[in-house]
Amino acid sequence: MRVLDLSKFRNAASLSSGRHASVFSGEGVEFWGLRSYSESDDSRAIDWKASLRSGKTLVKTFVPDREVPVWCIIDVSAPMGFWEVGKTRFDQALSVFELLSASSLRSWNRFWAMAYAGNRFRVLKPTLSASEVRRFSKILRNEFESLPPEMSSSVPWSSISRYIRMRSVVFFLSDLHPEFPVGIRKMLRRSHLFSVRIAHPYDERPPKFGFPAIFEGFFPKIVGRASVKGQSEETPTPSRSIPHAEIEIGKDPFLDLNRLLSAPGA
Repeated sequence: MRVLDLSKFRNAASLSSGRHASVFSGEGVEFWGLRSYSESDDSRAIDWKASLRSGKTLVKTFVPDREVPVWCIIDVSAPMGFWEVGKTRFDQALSVFELLSASSLRSWNRFWAMAYAGNRFRVLKPTLSASEVRRFSKILRNEFESLPPEMSSSVPWSSISRYIRMRSVVFFLSDLHPEFPVGIRKMLRRSHLFSVRIAHPYDERPPKFGFPAIFEGFFPKIVGRASVKGQSEETPTPSRSIPHAEIEIGKDPFLDLNRLLSAPGA
């Protein structure tokens, strides 16, 4: 399988960077999370405030910022099952998923994934294992066949932001380009964001983003509702466009994704 060049998103061209977590802070590392203290840990890494709150001794963990993890967010709601000669949008989304995961693992960037349908979602935790990625793909395929006919009215931003703890490369796969609220890159640790729409030959014209899509007969992809004084709760939040591509069912995704990553501003 051909792989995409993701090296442009790394801060240093070291194949071994990011393969081991560190408890030391300093230049070239980013905060990752907290874990229980062990005897081998340096006492300088203890987070005393968090330890007092939890009643346990906790240390801060960091990862090298040379590594840029790759995320794949997949919409697995009902419209993704629209088929053409036995192949669905979901099947094509899995093809894109496999290409992104292979490209990530080849460049020694940890690969994450999240699949969502309505209020339900499943997460593939960071991995450098191809077998773990294949297992997650198999689970998605089995679960998709038994999903109820529901639509995802919004991207689960709150759930995604809880998992993305460092700057990443994030791909959103859906039947529509989702609407991205202003400030989303800051919410997601200034990640590199890309939208990949899985297109169908019966689509008469490219769907519009977010709220206007409702009035054009397409399924809505609205992100949140504004509750600002003087505005209706039905007013959609401000949005911004991000680099995006459309990949038609049955088409090799490599060229379109390679063109997306090579575009100015990507």
